[in-house]
Amino acid sequence: MIKRSGENPSAVRSKTALKEALLELLKEKSFEEVAIWDITKKAGLSRQTFYTNFSRKEDILDYSLLQLFNKFAELSSKLDPVPYDIVSNYFIYWGRYKEFLQVLFEKNLGHLFLDRNRELFSKELAAISENAANNPAQVEYIKAYLGALSYELLRVWISNGANISISELTTTMDDLMSGKLFATR
Repeated sequence: MIKRSGENPSAVRSKTALKEALLELLKEKSFEEVAIWDITKKAGLSRQTFYTNFSRKEDILDYSLLQLFNKFAELSSKLDPVPYDIVSNYFIYWGRYKEFLQVLFEKNLGHLFLDRNRELFSKELAAISENAANNPAQVEYIKAYLGALSYELLRVWISNGANISISELTTTMDDLMSGKLFATR
């Protein structure tokens, strides 16, 4: 559980230091091998500071993802709800955090991102699903599809060293969403 401490600048600095320490440690060790003591030592903070802000080490990553997803949701709320533009901005945005996401994916922690991504497509970007559905019963399935599809494309793209352009990646998702890739030739 992430313990909310408002926007207290000291708490924000502590959370940021703990996040950076954990990410540095994950470059050297598996998630299971990293102890809370390792994180606090690397961050130069006490265990009490850790437990003031978080309950477990997973909460550090969830806190980081929550901040990033909230920022993306805020940015995307200012855009026209054109699926291609939203998808393009999605990949551009997450491309800025490739290093962070690469660590998550390499350490088998992608499920934390996927959970937040599902929420994003279920709540913040729900208009895409609602507009695509032919009947209301389809909406939940479309939300699940978009959350999983965008996650998998992003994961593969980052795992492959971002080897294609954002435009190609966006077109691939657009073609998958429209069924164009599977149309009979």
